[in-house]
Amino acid sequence: MDCVHHASEPKVTNHIELKFIEAKKKSSWICDLDDWIIDQKIVLKLFPNRGHTGFQILLKEIDSDDIAFQFNVEFKKNIFVTHSLVSGERKNELETDMKFPHTEFTLKFVCEHDAIVILHEEKEIGRFKHDIPPYKINCIEIKGGVEIVDASLQTK
Repeated sequence: MDCVHHASEPKVTNHIELKFIEAKKKSSWICDLDDWIIDQKIVLKLFPNRGHTGFQILLKEIDSDDIAFQFNVEFKKNIFVTHSLVSGERKNELETDMKFPHTEFTLKFVCEHDAIVILHEEKEIGRFKHDIPPYKINCIEIKGGVEIVDASLQTK
């Protein structure tokens, strides 16, 4: 089922092919995943909105405050930060230098049994070791200054 977008940003400009159960009305874009993401990859084509400081992508369990994986991009600092949030505590926080383009780009998050592999334009830019079992991930949330051109969940 296609995801329905209810927020002012980020906005979806093309179709969404993820296996969604529903979209929730919030100030961000949230979709429940039909199934777990082990041995799958989330593919996102994104376009940064001018004037915004960055964006976040969260992979989590829908009914929990814990976040299995958070990917924060800070445009002005030319960095991205990854971490998890377990019982209110950040774990395995890692800051990486990287300038994101102000043009359309593709990010992929490949869920392996031991880690999430992060790719930018097919180049590996990081690995994040799971703090929360990946079978608990059933939701993706995208917040901040980015336009979602396309999104899909694909077999690895």
